[in-house]
Amino acid sequence: MNYLNSYLEILEDSSIPCPLCQIELDVRIDKNKKPYMVCDECQAQFFIRGEKGIERLCEFVDRPW
Repeated sequence: MNYLNSYLEILEDSSIPCPLCQIELDVRIDKNKKPYMVCDECQAQFFIRGEKGIERLCEFVDRPW
């Protein structure tokens, strides 16, 4: 779980486009300090659980759009 602490700063106040409808999604952090997103438009939910997935999410939100 130590890797999560360094990624929380990157994910805080970040957003990504919904893969289904392209609406901007805020990255939220659950009670276990894992990132997730919920699209209000299409009702899709995205849960990122593994270390590699969280690393890739951090790289994705860090891209200049």
